[in-house]
Amino acid sequence: MHSKFMVVLLLGASLLGLAGCCTFGVSGPDGYDQFYDTNGEYRLVKRNSDVWMEKIDGSEKRQITHTPDSREDEAYFVSNSKYIAYYNPYGTPAAGFVTSKAFIVLTENDDSQRKEITMDEFFSLANSPTRK
Repeated sequence: MHSKFMVVLLLGASLLGLAGCCTFGVSGPDGYDQFYDTNGEYRLVKRNSDVWMEKIDGSEKRQITHTPDSREDEAYFVSNSKYIAYYNPYGTPAAGFVTSKAFIVLTENDDSQRKEITMDEFFSLANSPTRK
């Protein structure tokens, strides 16, 4: 019985690790740290803790956020790709990320033109049928 439990436990841990790789990614083939979203010929990726929008073929790259002192997570094309929504988790993973701030920016702009939104608004946009 003990060995069956260990097999199930190891299998479960392996699947969770595999899901983490797929969800949070590892370094991509074009040197990005994490993949977020695509829309047509563009994708949103993380490079050095910032969000970048780039053509999937790598021919164009544009930095959306410029925050060397923090990192961005979960960037999405939203509202029929008119905007990019993302958030900054604050705190540490061990402390459970005390707070987070979410932002929205027009796709053609960068974070100098961002608008703060609530986390509820962020999750509503991220799960909206008009997200892309």
